[in-house]
Amino acid sequence: MREFLALAGTVALSFVLTACDRRPAPDTASTATAPAALTATAPETTAEAKDPLALPAGDLDDETIANYLYAAMDFKRPDEFSKGFNDAALVGRHFEIEIPSDKPGKRGPTYYYDPDKEQLTLIVRPAYGSYEGGDNSLDYLTFVQETSYGAPKLASNAFKVTKEVTPVSYRVIGIGAVAGTYMGVFPKDSLSTKETIIYRDLTKTLKLDPRAAKTAVEGLTMKVEGTVAKDGNGHSITCKTSTRGATLDHLYEESWHQCVLSAKLSRITVSSPNAGVLAQWGASRRAEGKKGEKTSKTVSTTG
Repeated sequence: MREFLALAGTVALSFVLTACDRRPAPDTASTATAPAALTATAPETTAEAKDPLALPAGDLDDETIANYLYAAMDFKRPDEFSKGFNDAALVGRHFEIEIPSDKPGKRGPTYYYDPDKEQLTLIVRPAYGSYEGGDNSLDYLTFVQETSYGAPKLASNAFKVTKEVTPVSYRVIGIGAVAGTYMGVFPKDSLSTKETIIYRDLTKTLKLDPRAAKTAVEGLTMKVEGTVAKDGNGHSITCKTSTRGATLDHLYEESWHQCVLSAKLSRITVSSPNAGVLAQWGASRRAEGKKGEKTSKTVSTTG
C-alpha cells in the first residue's frame, strides 16, 4: 500500500509540473518577422533643415533677399584680416519682391485722396538715410523696418537739464544703392550732383469716385523688379550703423542698423486685389533685355 501511494504521488507531481509548463509553442513565422516589424514601425528620419541662404533656380524672391540682408546685418568679422560677408552669388541675379502697404514694418506705396476732385494719387518714395535718421550714404526702397524700444532713462545736457530719454533701435533692410549711384526707375531731380542724387517721387493720379477709391486701396501692394548690382568694393550688400542722440525737442536716443541690396531697378508696379494694376513705372522685362532697340516700350515715370 505504501509503495502504491508513493507511486501515485510521483505521478501527480509530474502532472502538475507538466501542466504548468504547457505554454503555446512559439509562432515560427512571428519570430522570423519580428526584426522586420520593428523596422517598419521605427520613426521616419527628420528631413534636413532648409539652408536659408540657398538660392532659387529662378528669380530671387522676398524670402531669399530678406534672409541675405539679415544675415549680412548680423555678420561679425572675427578680426580685421577676415573677409566680409559672402554675397557674391547674388550679383547679376534678377529679382521680384512685393512690399505691401498695410503690414507692420512694411513700407509699400502710399496715397492720398481728394474727395472734391475725386482724385486718387499713388506715391512711391525712396528713403534717404539722413532724412530717416540713419546713415546718409544710402538711398533705397524700404523693404522691412523693425523698431524696438528700450526702458526710459534719465539724461542731462550741458546745461544740467535732465529729461527722460527713450532708447530706440531700428533695423532696416532695403533695395537701392549707395549715394551717388543711380538705382533706376526714379527720375532725378535737377538739383542732383555727381556725388548726390536727389530722386523725385513716382506719382500717378487716377479719377475715381470715393467708393471706387476706397475699394482700390485695400491691400495696396508694390512689386519691385530689377537686377542685383555691386558697389565699388565688389559687394552686393552694404550695411551701415549710425546713432542719433536725444535733444530737448527729440527725447529719443536712436541707433540705426541698415542693410541695402545694391540694385538696378527696372520696374515698379502698384496694384491691389480689387482693382488690379493701378500704376506702373519703368521698362518691361522684355524691353529691359533689348536695350538700344527703338521698339522697346517703357511706362512713363510721371503720373
